[in-house]
Amino acid sequence: MCGICGIHSFGEMGARERATVRRMMQLIEHRGPDGDGFWDGGGAVLGHRRLAIIDLEGGWQPMFNEAGTTGVVFNGEIFNYRELRGELTAAGRRFHTSSDTEVIVQAYEHWGLDFVARLRGMFGFALWDSEARRFLLVRDRFGVKPLYYAEGAGGRLLFASEIKALFADESVPRALNHARLAEYLAFRSIAGEETLFEGVREVAPGTMLILEDGRRRERRYWTPEVEFVETALSEEVIERGRDLLADAVRARLVSDVELGTITSGGLDSSLVSVVAASIAARQIDTFCVGFEDPALDERPFARAVARQIDSRHHEIVVTPEEIERELDTLTWANDEPLTHPNSVPMHLIFREAKECVGVTVLLSGEGADEMFGGYGRYAAAARRDGLRRLPGLALASAVAPSIGKLATLKRVVHPEYMLRASRFLEDEQLKNLLPASGDYLRERRSLWPRNAGDTSGLFVYDQRTYLPPLLQRQDRMSMAAGVEVRVPYLDHHLAEWANALRASVKLAGGERKSLLKKMAARWLPSEIIDRRKVGFEMPLDQFLRRGGALSHRVEALRDSSSLASQVMKRGSIERLIEEHNRREANHADLLWTLVALDAWAKVFLGASVRSERLPGAATGRVLQPVGELS
Repeated sequence: MCGICGIHSFGEMGARERATVRRMMQLIEHRGPDGDGFWDGGGAVLGHRRLAIIDLEGGWQPMFNEAGTTGVVFNGEIFNYRELRGELTAAGRRFHTSSDTEVIVQAYEHWGLDFVARLRGMFGFALWDSEARRFLLVRDRFGVKPLYYAEGAGGRLLFASEIKALFADESVPRALNHARLAEYLAFRSIAGEETLFEGVREVAPGTMLILEDGRRRERRYWTPEVEFVETALSEEVIERGRDLLADAVRARLVSDVELGTITSGGLDSSLVSVVAASIAARQIDTFCVGFEDPALDERPFARAVARQIDSRHHEIVVTPEEIERELDTLTWANDEPLTHPNSVPMHLIFREAKECVGVTVLLSGEGADEMFGGYGRYAAAARRDGLRRLPGLALASAVAPSIGKLATLKRVVHPEYMLRASRFLEDEQLKNLLPASGDYLRERRSLWPRNAGDTSGLFVYDQRTYLPPLLQRQDRMSMAAGVEVRVPYLDHHLAEWANALRASVKLAGGERKSLLKKMAARWLPSEIIDRRKVGFEMPLDQFLRRGGALSHRVEALRDSSSLASQVMKRGSIERLIEEHNRREANHADLLWTLVALDAWAKVFLGASVRSERLPGAATGRVLQPVGELS
């Protein structure tokens, strides 16, 4: 796990580009506190910050082939690097390190552009082939690891693991992407390759960006869309799922440093923890966040799992004052608005792991909801499938009045219900907020899978739209602490199998995560499997109400200098705040979205970019590289 950055140009580059990349490296120091590497050569300048996980002595980057003609800077892990190394060695390739990074270079030289489909892991990397004058930006299948790019002056392409590093080049503008604001307010995120910064894009998951012969093209090497396998829920299916999950966890236990798991006490993380403990050769560490509110505190369940697997268990309790204290710093860490308030406790437990326990690698349960149907909308969508099969219902609902249960029926059977299912705001609310919302679903329509119009398609749609911002915040919150997080549920072997199963198998009996629960029964007690999903909740409505820990942030939205006041309809913010304070309505989700947007604007859109050394930058170890490339 590391941070990468650099510049590519079809023309000449010099001292200015070298200085820019050096500044970029400083801005992502937290991603790689154990050392750095820099290389300048012709059409590319490459920068790297290292978090040493595999081959502590030999894995320094940028890493080149023997001839020095092909080099890579790489962020992430290749979990099957030993198997690939064996294949390549048998084919006559010679290795000089024990790192997974060298496998990328050798695989590219041996298999050409098809090499990336052989990689099992989470990754974002840049590869420069000076002989072919070919430059690649490549991102893993689900986008677990980030990779952004923007155009600089003179057509130069800047890339980095984090957006903030791109602004080291003053020619890259820092401006709000107004065209996607309505979508951001509705979903708390933007789907697709654009970001909330105009002109800053991300390499799409499962995609290779190729710059060659003076032009740029994209090559999609993987998609979550697969052909459905017509099968019913059976012991054979359950056993296959168990085998694939255990294999995914096993692959992610490879590490030359201390390793543990996030264990909230919920099904997803508990299952990862118990499987990891059953495979690991040594006792693992588990980590949990607690809250003072007993209704939201999952620590008792996490302790039960820790006792079962005999882990070294660690806990912290997060207060609302800490949410306020960390908001600006973690907005800087996150690059885009901190739309999930539980990002703060997430970061603090990562800091506990690294600074107090010395654990650098953690496994998490992220991705299980989108892979196996953990949200309420999956059960609702399954019921919708049944309703839509009733003759004439769709036509009748279109002309029915929007009152009472009829309003709910109209909403559920609407053709675009599943496109909108993860919204935080309805269309009417958007109209009351923004002068114009436009067709904010345009990009999301293009991300709906082609081969499924029912609930089965919702899984892939969520993996393309709802999951990416969750992965982004996990990456930023962990890397801000100098910690690597691995996600077994997003192993592509497990994902391809799960996505080939229709919703009726994964949601058997209309029950959320029905299949995953049956898979878990081998390892976990029913008290963990069947308990109510909490989902890392916090009493946000209290924090944002008058007198709460974040009330002054809400009050600041009224000020004419706030971005929210500048882009919203006159009087709309006043109404939201007063209704919330008087308890006439709970606008906590929307008010937090606006607070996060305002904090982001103050951090990134001012006269100058905020620059703050994040905690992970201070957690480095003393390692000696063989030598620095320059």
